[in-house]
Amino acid sequence: MPLLFAGPLLLTELAYDIRSRGRRLVPELAGSIGVASVAAMIVLAAGHDLVPALGIWTVLAARAVTSIPHVRDQIRRLHHRPTSVAGPLVADLLAVLLVAAAAVAVPELLGGALAIVAVVTAQRLGALRPAPSAIVVGIRQSILGVAVVMCTWLGVLTYGGLP
Repeated sequence: MPLLFAGPLLLTELAYDIRSRGRRLVPELAGSIGVASVAAMIVLAAGHDLVPALGIWTVLAARAVTSIPHVRDQIRRLHHRPTSVAGPLVADLLAVLLVAAAAVAVPELLGGALAIVAVVTAQRLGALRPAPSAIVVGIRQSILGVAVVMCTWLGVLTYGGLP
């Protein structure tokens, strides 16, 4: 089931990449969200229901939805290019709404939802400071990504596993 939804996302990313347009917002989001579907497939392969699988995919998708626009904005700031105030804020709001829905549907994902809220907060606070180097942005995002996965996992463990 997740592959049916991820397929068009991955094909979108591939279509942009074939034309050397893979660094645009749409293909970056489509590819990241599509690849995150693998987590849902693993959950289903482990014998869990579709709702928790889609919930985990939603947490990972929310991570991409908030972080990719933030990183793109940080890189623009680093190179003294114009930035968008509304774009990252809309992405942050969408990410929070996604994880709120996931946590309501699957309470075991509350840890992941709270981690996304923490990521949004950290990114908003970081955007108030001068833009760091691209390497620093990458390291920070890697750490935040691992933190989201760990908090999601700990939240699931706290509830005794997925239904």
